[in-house]
Amino acid sequence: MKFTEELKSKGFLRNVEFEGKNILILTTPCRIVITQKEVSHLKGKYLAEEEVGGVMWAKPTDSNGERIYIIDNIKFIRNAIEDKPIYDDNGRLLRKEDAYLLDAKEYKDELKKIYPSKFLPIRFHTHPTKGKDILSSIRHQHVQTNTSEQDAKESKTYDILGNQYLLMPRGLVVGNKDLGNDLFVGVYDGFIAPEGFEESKRKVQQENMTSIYNTISNKISSWKLDKEEKIALGVGAVLILGYLIYRTRKYSAPVIIGVAAAGSVLLNSTSTVNNPDYFNKLSFGDVDINIPKEDGEYFPQK
Repeated sequence: MKFTEELKSKGFLRNVEFEGKNILILTTPCRIVITQKEVSHLKGKYLAEEEVGGVMWAKPTDSNGERIYIIDNIKFIRNAIEDKPIYDDNGRLLRKEDAYLLDAKEYKDELKKIYPSKFLPIRFHTHPTKGKDILSSIRHQHVQTNTSEQDAKESKTYDILGNQYLLMPRGLVVGNKDLGNDLFVGVYDGFIAPEGFEESKRKVQQENMTSIYNTISNKISSWKLDKEEKIALGVGAVLILGYLIYRTRKYSAPVIIGVAAAGSVLLNSTSTVNNPDYFNKLSFGDVDINIPKEDGEYFPQK
């Protein structure tokens, strides 16, 4: 295809050999930017009860030598998972509540518009987060920002363009309107990113923890307290926490799990993190996802 050859010559795409095929993948480092308009579109279409998905139109853009893929158009495509019985490896019938399968015809028709317009397709889907109560919803929001085994498997599925093969990364979108306005958007695999987000989430959590620690430390340092008084405050806080857990001990397990999940969800926020890798979680503005240069570490081992 002429368009992909142009992108290759401009450094947006490169070839890798895999299983006897010459596959085009994105060149790294690069960035993926979803405009605020389309972030609002994602929020409006997100369903907490079932999986939805579609394709993002990614515009290859050279900004002072930096490779950026700007997404200002997102097409939602019907979930066809229930068109005929499909079972997972454990024999469980898959439903819209726990799986997404884009309608092949709708996707093919959309590709007929995407490539002639000189865009690239990034397929995406959502994970639902609705639980029986507020604590289970919080836990779901924490867990659902992880990719499934099926997600990882499909992230190595390429599109056939004549005699060429194009492998693009996939997108995962997770939110919960009942718990706030934040939206998690991540990009995975495509031979350029990890299959999941655990490592990149830990990095963001560490940065947020460091920021919180420094803020609290600076605040306490501004108080006119001697060393013994500061230690006493810390011990007092621990004793109060212990007393609360003791008083609510028959509820402590679910409460602690819920609080831990809530803490993790809050610490995943990227609002104060510069250039987060592979995902972004924010309540407003553009989604800006950095994909650092990789040296084959995400290429499947034979």
